[in-house]
Amino acid sequence: MGIFNDKNLEKIIEIEKKDKKHTIMIVDDEAAHLSAMESMLAEDYHIITAKDGQEALDIIQKMEQPGIISLIISDQRMPGLSGIQLLERLIPIIPKTIRIILTGYPDIPVIIDSINKAQIYKFIAKPFETENFKLTVRRAVEAFASQQKLEEYQRILEEQNLELSQKNKELDEANKELKELSLTDPVTGLRNPRYLDEFIPPDISRVQRSYEGWLKDMTKPAPLESDLVFFWLDLDRLKDLNDKHGHEAGNKVLKALAEIFKKECRKSDVLIRKGGDEFLIVNRFADNNQAHELAERLRMEIEKKQFDTGDGITINVTCSIGFACYPFIRSQPDKVEWNDVVKIADMALYAAKNSGRNAWVGLFSTDKTKPGNLFQETEKGKKKMLPNIEELLENHELEITTSLSDKNSIKWHKPGK
Repeated sequence: MGIFNDKNLEKIIEIEKKDKKHTIMIVDDEAAHLSAMESMLAEDYHIITAKDGQEALDIIQKMEQPGIISLIISDQRMPGLSGIQLLERLIPIIPKTIRIILTGYPDIPVIIDSINKAQIYKFIAKPFETENFKLTVRRAVEAFASQQKLEEYQRILEEQNLELSQKNKELDEANKELKELSLTDPVTGLRNPRYLDEFIPPDISRVQRSYEGWLKDMTKPAPLESDLVFFWLDLDRLKDLNDKHGHEAGNKVLKALAEIFKKECRKSDVLIRKGGDEFLIVNRFADNNQAHELAERLRMEIEKKQFDTGDGITINVTCSIGFACYPFIRSQPDKVEWNDVVKIADMALYAAKNSGRNAWVGLFSTDKTKPGNLFQETEKGKKKMLPNIEELLENHELEITTSLSDKNSIKWHKPGK
């Protein structure tokens, strides 16, 4: 993108076309000198005259726009205000106006004083040669015009930069909104599975850092509130609900479920609708010994909730929950990856659902757990979820916590919905 667009170039051309006849003020207490300078310059400039410093000051103070004066030429030795005193007082009033001092006396201290105090552009000694005087005036006016033009260009550039900055801000906000939409489930307003890729890597790094010190000295207590607990939650018989009351009623139930999750979980937890009636809740930086408490609260709140289907009818639903913690093996936090822990929680969910529903099951490691025994690779190189779970439980490589009354009756094969 160029510095100036077409619209801004038009503004600059318009500036160039403005009246170039600048305004000059001449101040001199000698009428003959004042008249002579006015005659020299009147053809090319608008002239304002003043017979002394005080009159010049009064004229400028009464002007609505004194900044239109491009150049002020003042004699130095005048009654009342001297030239330097006048120009010094005018600095705050017309700071950008070019200033020239005239004097008939070769007074070095006056020259130094005028440069330091009154910010003089040029010092002209009397008598002066007409053409040299006109040339000095022309260059002074050109200096004023150049400064004005530069300031106008800068103003236009700042306006364009401001406009560009605003557009970039609007674009950033639009991109953020689009990204937010891409990570949000449209039915429940919860996160969708893509959000896992956003938050999980830094969370995993934080968990691993929290265990580094303990692994160096395991005589100390293990880290507290440093784990990630993955809860799989699945509504029981959502298909029956949809068949009986319609999908819109099912969506109302899903939205109400989302509100229960928000109420029972912490703000820092991540709530994800995986799809259909499946939800993944990530209880972040939690105490894994308290995971069953959240599972029971969720199960109980859903069981007692009267869900409005939207047609004046309320229904009851139940859910099944499975959970597991990362790190799965606390003494070897890097041996079981987080996505494998999610699979373990999923296996626990299947067990809860296939063993009676309206229940929760959690799977934990023991001090006998061997990472290599948890998964087997299929012929296609994929991991098969806990293929020998009964054997692992029998060998005490895994332990169960559950709301079911009989752990031994749990069915571990994958059920139908």
